[in-house]
Amino acid sequence: MPSSLNLRDTPFRANFHCFLICFLMSLANAQYGYDTATIAAFQAMRGFLRVFGYQDRTLPSGWGIDTTNQQ
Repeated sequence: MPSSLNLRDTPFRANFHCFLICFLMSLANAQYGYDTATIAAFQAMRGFLRVFGYQDRTLPSGWGIDTTNQQ
């Protein structure tokens, strides 16, 4: 047979583990982006900073937060 007609026929079931690993890796990247955006947005909210932060008039927002509270 010529090489152009020698096609591989690999169904989903035969490559299930490969698809599963690729899917989980793509979820990990999406979760990392979601996590950093969401947590940063909460820490920038004035209501969050009023509860967990301290007032600092030298900062542009008027509020700061300690590194121990960010953990």
